[in-house]
Amino acid sequence: MTWDDYLYLRDNTKLAVRVGAQAYGVGRTKANGQSVEDTTIYGVTANIGDMKTEEPSQGRYITDADNEHRSMVALIGADVVEKLFRAAILSARNSILTGAHSK
Repeated sequence: MTWDDYLYLRDNTKLAVRVGAQAYGVGRTKANGQSVEDTTIYGVTANIGDMKTEEPSQGRYITDADNEHRSMVALIGADVVEKLFRAAILSARNSILTGAHSK
């Protein structure tokens, strides 16, 4: 399915309450000089959070405002938090920067 297919369905589907899109792949995540291989990475439309049946234990799903402001946000799993940010979490004085900003 292409992005144009999604837009067509979103704009023309009459019976669905919501239409969202989600794509995923497997890649490496890096931050704070550490990396995690084989991380499942999802790209989603902002309304996917409204369609999920489970809620994150911490944080939140991406929002329309995030999209509108092109915010650099991510919802990450506990295993990525543990492996990449444990030292930063243990030190209350550290800022957490990710990706290209962590250099």
